Amino acid sequence: MLLAQMLPSAVPQVFTQGMAMFGGALMLILGALTIGSGYGWGTWKTVFTQGPPRSAALTGTLLALLTVVIGLVLTGRPSIWGWPRSSPWSNRSRRVFLPRRRC
Repeated sequence: MLLAQMLPSAVPQVFTQGMAMFGGALMLILGALTIGSGYGWGTWKTVFTQGPPRSAALTGTLLALLTVVIGLVLTGRPSIWGWPRSSPWSNRSRRVFLPRRRC
């Protein structure tokens, strides 16, 4: 069971199982990276001086973040919406057999 969870094909399932514990921290980091990279590259300075109003720029950024977060919530918790627990990435039906040791 542990070996099956460590295989590359199990990465999406294991990642979404950990979202309940680490989801808030990951979303905080995602928000900080979104705003911080715009500041670091000088994008905010350009947008605020030449582009649309501040409210439009910030609303667009927040809507993009909200879309990502909603997408992660919907894919991470399929049982809430009545969807089947198995997913295309599920490994539960596959068994991994290890060779027996010969003494």
